[in-house]
Amino acid sequence: MIYIAELHNLEEGDAARPLQISESSPEIIKLVRLFSGTTQLVMSAEGQEDETFFAGQNYIRPDQEITSGNLNIVAQYIFDEVPGQEELVDILRRLRGKNHSFYRDLCGEFCLCLLSMGNNRFTEAFLFLYRSLERMSAACPLIYSSRQNDFRTAHKFLSGIYRDEKSPGELGLLQAFLKEHARDNQDFAEATLDIAVPNWGGSFASEFSRQWRDVVEREVPPASIDLDAGEIRCPYPNVASLIVTVRNRSFHNLSGQKNLDLFRLKGSDPIFSVLMPHFLQWTAYVFLDFARWQISSLRV
Repeated sequence: MIYIAELHNLEEGDAARPLQISESSPEIIKLVRLFSGTTQLVMSAEGQEDETFFAGQNYIRPDQEITSGNLNIVAQYIFDEVPGQEELVDILRRLRGKNHSFYRDLCGEFCLCLLSMGNNRFTEAFLFLYRSLERMSAACPLIYSSRQNDFRTAHKFLSGIYRDEKSPGELGLLQAFLKEHARDNQDFAEATLDIAVPNWGGSFASEFSRQWRDVVEREVPPASIDLDAGEIRCPYPNVASLIVTVRNRSFHNLSGQKNLDLFRLKGSDPIFSVLMPHFLQWTAYVFLDFARWQISSLRV
């Protein structure tokens, strides 16, 4: 069994105490805490001593370190105006029954993802990330529709997803959702994923950049590699498409199809060691938007 556990000891009266992880904490709050780098993961098995893993990487704000002394920053991630402690306790109480199974399943997948990252199993981490995004993708129509005050807008969106009576492709619901999100959120529309290729000028970087331009950019032109800066740059609205392409071109090997040559790249882990920290940062951004809407909607 793997579960998210509290990392800090918060005293009574601490402004952040309502966000403390316990058995009764809403799963959605556990995930926000997990992405903020303020939890630990506990692996428990009958008859064995528990193992703990420090999940200390802040994927929401990588430049910001959160400790027990400033844990209330997590509330600022969720709310534009942080509620008082009494209101926050009430919001969290009402959250417990909201989509519990959905967020519980996501907790499991993201726990496995971060454990794999911590053990340098980057391809395995990507597998769990992709599984998580598939689950989030399936929820997008309900999330989008429930945010609309005009049924015609929601109907137009849903009709656009299922064009020609065909089901959307891989992560198709998520991609359609994010296109709509980009229209309403300028920060998201203008943000870019900036991925520095390590050891630029070395043999791996040269092979990686060659294959990226030949295989990945062919399918996702916005995910271009800047040869002067040694950096991949992809607009946030196109990252879901990039993730699908990287998955397909890494895991498929049909003849006649341009795929990544993993042999020349010395396997898949070197690729995903470069990409996964950035994919997780983007995922944390998207998930936080899901969380902010659902949590903020409970404010009186």
